[in-house]
Amino acid sequence: MINDTDVLKVDYSQLEELLRLGKWKEADYETAQVMLKAAKREKEGWLNIYEFKEFPCSNLQMIDQLWVKYSDGRFGFSVQREIYLEKCGGKLGEDYLWNVYEDGGVLNDFYDQVGWQDNKEIIYDYNELTFDISAPRGHLPFGFRWYITGEQRKSGCKRVYMGINPHFYSSDMIPKLIACNI
Repeated sequence: MINDTDVLKVDYSQLEELLRLGKWKEADYETAQVMLKAAKREKEGWLNIYEFKEFPCSNLQMIDQLWVKYSDGRFGFSVQREIYLEKCGGKLGEDYLWNVYEDGGVLNDFYDQVGWQDNKEIIYDYNELTFDISAPRGHLPFGFRWYITGEQRKSGCKRVYMGINPHFYSSDMIPKLIACNI
């Protein structure tokens, strides 16, 4: 079990330096690394929705503050939350998932806004993302969505799937950001 006192055990200096220098891809990767450390999942190398639900808010807030600060408000979890809820009409509650998966639903709007899809096709190749300050607002961070499936782990596969899991973003990410006051 992790708790919010663990924020003190994570060194953010490398992330801060990469963000300060505008090295967005490296900072995205480092974001994933500090999140794994905060979740005590470094050995496993991945974080699923169950661990994310237990993720310390103080760590999430710190990561968000760094991204927002060094991108002049263009990138960060709070920026993504704002886009999802305010600009795309995302909502929370019992019926909100119905408008998430429909053609033209909230996630399509969200992915369009943040540049995670091209011509209505979700970008699954990490290298197709834009790691530049000119990327759409809310485009980064992205790397924390990495995960390895159980089947891949059993087979010894080291490939990390770097695509978007819509259910994760809509049903777990946004409520966590709200719960953490981000």
